[in-house]
Amino acid sequence: MSDETWTQWKHDQRVRRAKRLPVRTDEILALKRQGYSVEQKSDYHFRINGILDIWPIHNRWHDLRTQERGGAKCLAVFVKERILPQTNRKDAPCLPS
Repeated sequence: MSDETWTQWKHDQRVRRAKRLPVRTDEILALKRQGYSVEQKSDYHFRINGILDIWPIHNRWHDLRTQERGGAKCLAVFVKERILPQTNRKDAPCLPS
């Protein structure tokens, strides 16, 4: 990959991430209205109910109780399944990525 191609690719990635961040941040903040505790640690890091860290740019998570890490396609659905496994998936709509 040439330097010019690499520079363009990095720029394109930054643009895509900038578009994703507000949408996914809104998805996480919507959990507050559903009774979850949402602490914003930084623009890119949230803690849900004091036990689940979320990074919305790449849909990554870290469970502080079990030290497990991973990725999730839809954070709103994932949080409900991870914290309250019996929660119905239909009440946590996933916003488009």
